[in-house]
Amino acid sequence: MASSEFVVGTARRQLSQILKGYSNFEDENAVNYVFATVDVKQGNGGAGTITPIGTALVWESGVSAFIPYEAGAEVAAAIADDDSTIGGGGAVVCVTVGASEGKGFNKVDLSLTTVAQDVTVVYRGVSVVKDGPVPKTGGDGIQWDAGVDAGEALLFKNQLERQGVAVFPISTETVTPFFVEA
Repeated sequence: MASSEFVVGTARRQLSQILKGYSNFEDENAVNYVFATVDVKQGNGGAGTITPIGTALVWESGVSAFIPYEAGAEVAAAIADDDSTIGGGGAVVCVTVGASEGKGFNKVDLSLTTVAQDVTVVYRGVSVVKDGPVPKTGGDGIQWDAGVDAGEALLFKNQLERQGVAVFPISTETVTPFFVEA
């Protein structure tokens, strides 16, 4: 009898680290309602690298694409422009949930330039994403740029919730399992 070894990759972020749940309406009815594939370009700070799962994005009308969320004023500007084409409903913020191949795909980080790249995002409800401390780079929850403070993160999360995506806090409490014997 030969033994088998299984290797489970843990270095790349997984979908379950950002997405807590979503309506299965789209799966049952073949309608893409909660997720979309959008153009993403470099942010105002220049070229950069993002993870395909968990990065906060905001619409930037100047480049006609989404960019990494870097400051609270971007949300107000995006709402004022209201020219985002995601779902035709004016969704101006979103969170990445996968590379261009679809939700859950996370083979490599994406190097952003002035050339748009396709990224899969969650942008409207019914869906729930995990929150995270600010700034946050790694682990569960939304990945915030180092320049984003708690107030700016709150602006982003409030807009995300207006679009129907609930932001669920990550528990810091330890749950002790127990067993009941019959």
